[in-house]
Amino acid sequence: MSTALALPTEKFETPVGALELRATELEVIDQGSLELAAAMRAEIKGWLEAIEADCGPTVRRAHELHKDLVGRRKRLEQPFLEVEAELKAKCDRYVAEQRRIAAQRAAEEEVKARAAHAAAEAAARAARAEAEAEATALAAAGEAELAGVVQEQAQQIVPPPPPSPAPPPPPPRAAGLAVREVWRAEVEDLQAFLVGVIEGVIPPREAISVNTTWLREQATRHKAELRLPGVRVWSETSTGRR
Repeated sequence: MSTALALPTEKFETPVGALELRATELEVIDQGSLELAAAMRAEIKGWLEAIEADCGPTVRRAHELHKDLVGRRKRLEQPFLEVEAELKAKCDRYVAEQRRIAAQRAAEEEVKARAAHAAAEAAARAARAEAEAEATALAAAGEAELAGVVQEQAQQIVPPPPPSPAPPPPPPRAAGLAVREVWRAEVEDLQAFLVGVIEGVIPPREAISVNTTWLREQATRHKAELRLPGVRVWSETSTGRR
């Protein structure tokens, strides 16, 4: 089946050039020029109908051919996509489980590290207190110089710094498989979300999309009677071909 579909464009190129020139030169300033512009638009309507008559069948054949080819491609792709989706679900479950296990191990190690730090901190405080008590006893016994040395040593006994959290382990990887973390968010309480917008916590222009289709429907239905907070209502004059 041939896919070469041509449109007859040559015979429409000269008329549109002449119309373009006449439209550029025309200024609608009175009734006569308005009627002339209307006549030119009627002429354009005729040309558009002629283009549809000449090109419409070819366009429709091309559209049907396109639908047929896309349908064939989808039918060929679908079984592969279903198998790939099944494999993806299994890979996602495995990677998520391994990350859960790794996070659990990391949490357990953090608990151990904090416990070890707490023990070392307590031991350091006890050793410092013992040294300071010894320095006090030496000072009371008249051993001022030795007491100073012991006191200086006590000042050097400081608790160890808290442990730094370990970086998360990398996720499992395989050749040809890309693993990435995807974060998502959704609005659970619309009223609270809107309060955040009003209070300036949430930027309105970035977070809210106005339903302009609904606004146009309301304007068409209610016209000048439409009253909505923050909404400007107006009408525009537009001319069309009959």
